[in-house]
Amino acid sequence: MRVILIAMLLLLALTSVVTGLFMISNPEGGRFGLQLSLLNGTPFSSFLIPGILMIVVNFGLSTLALYKILTNNYNALLYCYASGIVLGIWIIMQLMLIPQSLMLCIYYLMLSSLIILTTTQLRGEGAI
Repeated sequence: MRVILIAMLLLLALTSVVTGLFMISNPEGGRFGLQLSLLNGTPFSSFLIPGILMIVVNFGLSTLALYKILTNNYNALLYCYASGIVLGIWIIMQLMLIPQSLMLCIYYLMLSSLIILTTTQLRGEGAI
């Protein structure tokens, strides 16, 4: 279970940093197929701030959780829970602001749920 949790956190960290860097490097979104019209009704006029937030929040927290679990830190599971919960909140907010992103959001909501459930399983086993 621990290896599965590490793999999920690594996947979250990698996809968050890559997507965030794409958004920062091309805030108009054209290079990776997003249109600024997706941001209509949101507080953002470009993908720059969402890209920065994605790196700081999702990449930062998942990387911290990875570090804590890999170093067998006593509160590693707390960071894993936080990473899964924050991802879930992030995706729900994204769905509320940009309902057109449904398919990708379903994948990340599943990932969020699996991180939380796997962390709960590890907590019960005392595997860390």
